[in-house]
Amino acid sequence: MLLSVRELSRFRVEGKDGKLGKAADLYVDDSTWATRYLVVNTGRWPSAHRVLVPPAYLGQPDNAKRVLPLSLAREDFERCSDSGRDQLVSEQQELLLENRYGSAVYGRGGGPVGAVHGVVSRQALAIAAAESTTASEEPDQAPQLRSALEIVGYHIEALDGPFGIVEDFLLDNDDWVVRYMVINTKTWRLPNPKVLVPPSWIQHISWAESRVHMSVRRAKIKRSARYEPTSHSHSQKEKPLLWP
Repeated sequence: MLLSVRELSRFRVEGKDGKLGKAADLYVDDSTWATRYLVVNTGRWPSAHRVLVPPAYLGQPDNAKRVLPLSLAREDFERCSDSGRDQLVSEQQELLLENRYGSAVYGRGGGPVGAVHGVVSRQALAIAAAESTTASEEPDQAPQLRSALEIVGYHIEALDGPFGIVEDFLLDNDDWVVRYMVINTKTWRLPNPKVLVPPSWIQHISWAESRVHMSVRRAKIKRSARYEPTSHSHSQKEKPLLWP
C-alpha cells in the first residue's frame, strides 16, 4: 500500500508501552527518496519535543485508527535525538544566508536577498555559498536531506514552463521509500487535476525559489495517471500508471 505523507502527519505514534506523540514530518534523501527519519512531535515543549526515528523502528500504519506503531519502548524512544544528523537543505541554506547577510535575510527589499524562503534569490545563495569556507558545491545540486512536508506547496517547473504545485507524496510503507509525487495541475482546468509522477522525473529542487524542476515537459506530466484517493492510503493496484 502507498501512504500519503500528508495523511501520515495526522497519525498518532505509539511505542511498546503507550503513546509517544504525533507524526510531524518525514526527512527523505532526495537522491534515493528513501526515508531517513520520521519526525515525532512529543508535545512536551520546550524539552526534546521533536524526536527523529530511523525507519528500522517503524511498524505498519493502522489507517483506520490513524496510528503508527514503533518497535521501541518509551525509554529507547527518548534516547533518539537529532544530534549528529545531516542538516536539512533549508537549514543549510538559511545558515549560509544568515552568516552572509545577517538579519537582512528576514526583511523584505534588503539587498540581493529580498526575503527568506520562497523569495530568496539564487544569486544571493550563490554569493553566500561562494564565500563560505565549508560550502563545496551549489546547495541544490548535491543529494540532500529534505523535509517532505516542506516541499508540499512548491511550484512545479517543467522543461517548457510551470505546471501546478506539489500536493503530496505517496510512500511505500513496506520499505518507506517515496514512490510518487502528487502534482495538482488545477491551473490547467483538468476534470481531475491531480496526477502521479515518479520522483525520478525530478531534475532538482530549489529551496530558494520554492520550485521543483522537472526533467520532462508539461505534456508528459499531463498524460500521467490521475490520483484518485479512496481513503487514507492509495493502493498500487487500484489503477496502473500510464507512462507516455
